Amino acid sequence: MADPKKTKLNIGGQAVIEGVFLRAPWGYSVAVRNPEKEIITRKKHYKGVSERLPVFKLPFVRGVANLIEQLSLGVKMLNFSAEVALEEEDETPDFLTRMGLSIGNWLGWKQEKTEAVLQKVMTIFSFVLAFVLAIFLFMVLPRLTALFTVGDEMDAPLIYNMIAGLVRILVFFLYIFFISFFKDVRRLFEYHGAEHKVVFAFEDQQELNTDNVRPYQTAHPRCGTNFIFVVLLISIFIFSFLSHLAITLFPGLGEINPLIRRGLMLIIQIGFLPVVAGFSYEIIRFSARYPRSLWSRLLNKPGLLFQKITTSEPDEGQIEVALRSLEELLSLKNDEEQHGVH
Repeated sequence: MADPKKTKLNIGGQAVIEGVFLRAPWGYSVAVRNPEKEIITRKKHYKGVSERLPVFKLPFVRGVANLIEQLSLGVKMLNFSAEVALEEEDETPDFLTRMGLSIGNWLGWKQEKTEAVLQKVMTIFSFVLAFVLAIFLFMVLPRLTALFTVGDEMDAPLIYNMIAGLVRILVFFLYIFFISFFKDVRRLFEYHGAEHKVVFAFEDQQELNTDNVRPYQTAHPRCGTNFIFVVLLISIFIFSFLSHLAITLFPGLGEINPLIRRGLMLIIQIGFLPVVAGFSYEIIRFSARYPRSLWSRLLNKPGLLFQKITTSEPDEGQIEVALRSLEELLSLKNDEEQHGVH
């Protein structure tokens, strides 16, 4: 296992089903406990898109690129963890799967091809459904609430977007709070805590074992939860600026059909979400340089408080899984240093 003192301290990740996914500049790893209580791992040398294409290292662009890449890898690791952790003896396919297999058979496809196509279709369908739901909850619903609370956006852009922003934060909080009562989600939050603990221990250059990892807190300042809160806050100011800009550049905007105007503003705000993400990433990146400054602590405080819900104290077995994932990730670094593996 690589020596933490000689390894670049730039590791992040996420909890997956009964496991932990970790990523570093040299690769990624995932460790998952299966129903037989064995720890199954997967690791891979991986260079991010910013390493392959220098344009994605540019400020503001790199934040969006990293976010998309992390989401893509995260979905793959979630699928892997589901395959490992949810193994069951009863493999009877559900109705939709049976229907898909029947269609594949009618088209003359082999079962392996049909299953692969079905998995892709279900992944795309799940993504589209989640995207539509997210747009409604975090864009449409907050704007409707602001409309009925303070009136038209053109009359008071800042107040309108402040109300919408507060509603977004409230919706996010209520959603996480509600799902935290589900047993499977609580398990996920415990693995989330285990992930943070082992990263803390690694960053402090501790010997990596359960005794050294256990005392650390479960909330970590570089958690994605902090990023979400910064996005929610920054969106208030950027969306307010967009409203003012629209009013300034198009004085007659207030005279067109209100429904059409509000639809256009919604589309514009959705289109500017990558800009919001890019600004938020740069703010977090800059604050990481001055972690002890007052403004940096204030910026991280909401996310750290919210992690009291999204992380829980893990048991020894969950810490063991997180440590195994870290060990696999560091072994990739050893391979790279000793054998020049890329």
